[in-house]
Amino acid sequence: MGGLNPYRLTRAWEDEAVSLEAHDKSRALELWAQYAKFKLSKGSYLLAVYGSLQVARLLEASGDELGSAEQYLEAARVARDKLKDHALATLLLLNAARAYMLAEKWLEAAHCYEEVGALWEGLGNYFMAADAYEHAANSWSRAGLNARGYVKPLVMWLKNAGLHLSRGSIDDARWSLQRALEYLRSMA
Repeated sequence: MGGLNPYRLTRAWEDEAVSLEAHDKSRALELWAQYAKFKLSKGSYLLAVYGSLQVARLLEASGDELGSAEQYLEAARVARDKLKDHALATLLLLNAARAYMLAEKWLEAAHCYEEVGALWEGLGNYFMAADAYEHAANSWSRAGLNARGYVKPLVMWLKNAGLHLSRGSIDDARWSLQRALEYLRSMA
């Protein structure tokens, strides 16, 4: 480490990476990747996610959508598993899905949406789950697969309607039931 303590070392990598982004993106990317890996090894999970996010951003700017998607996905799993931050994990998974879609990797995008759906379904947020599962179905269709038997969005819209009914939110329940019916019609 050349006499620098870990904190000062990673600050130096961060400062150098930022200063290099304008004229040596490749070296900046290496430094951000080194930063993220080191922060992860030290248990500094939020800063590891931050470093991975910078790597993803630089990869995407260079046209490497697949590399970018993988970085977003890696960061999302750290956010979900280590930080237990579902909102941050969702944002990162959605960025991974978007990067996969830019690369026309529809099945990989669908898997990202499935992860989002499962995350929010497990938390009882059926609206977020239904929306994510619908995006997954759309991605499968774009991949040329038949998603007609994919009932997860339908089930989540119905659960969302039930949740709103139990809270006395009739208008929201009605809207969710209409959305469930629209999805059911799309399956025909």
